[in-house]
Amino acid sequence: MSDSANVADRLSRRRVRVLRGAMIIFAAQSTLLPVDMPKRVVEFVGLVAWLAMAQMLMLVLTTGGLWLRDPQVRQLVDDEVTRANRARAMEWGFSAAVPVAIVGALIASLTRMPAVFGFRMVVLISLFAAIDRFVRLERAALG
Repeated sequence: MSDSANVADRLSRRRVRVLRGAMIIFAAQSTLLPVDMPKRVVEFVGLVAWLAMAQMLMLVLTTGGLWLRDPQVRQLVDDEVTRANRARAMEWGFSAAVPVAIVGALIASLTRMPAVFGFRMVVLISLFAAIDRFVRLERAALG
């Protein structure tokens, strides 16, 4: 195997581990956020950090990450199987988001649940479903 292929294989395996760990940290960070809108600066900073991490996880999931790597290595890592796994993971994320949004809308109409809490639940559960599915598919593909 060429040097680029070895690097690509190593990076593919590392991406799976890093994504799993990042998703666990993201979910744990979600438990620390207040249910209602932030009232203090520290709560606002926590919410902005949570949103930034959600955006970063979404970018890694949609693009494959590895933006600063050699284009040849990126092409090897982003092979046809990985692209298919990402597409399947995005389907799972969307399929998780819609029911959570429906349930959130129902609960919000019957209670005084803050909209920001419902929004965070949709983002958290859909990202978790998508990343979990991608990690499982990639682990199976990598052997």
